[in-house]
Amino acid sequence: MGRFEHYYRATSRAFLTDRDWHELPESVRVGMSADLFQAVVDDAVAAMEGETFDDREDRHLSWTPMMLDEQAWESLQKLLADTLKQR
Repeated sequence: MGRFEHYYRATSRAFLTDRDWHELPESVRVGMSADLFQAVVDDAVAAMEGETFDDREDRHLSWTPMMLDEQAWESLQKLLADTLKQR
């Protein structure tokens, strides 16, 4: 049985600034967070069911619970923002 490889690229990226996010009603923020998290879970499940999740030997999967003070939180936010910009 043959395998298909699919490559996806976002045609556009939805991006909200901190100010945009803050101005949304809490109910909208909660809904958007839930929808995004569900999409991540759905993609992971589809990859596992499609037996592609572990195809790469160099893939990375980790879970790192953290307790951060305000300074560490701001540093992490900057690191993640910088990483997204490198895409």
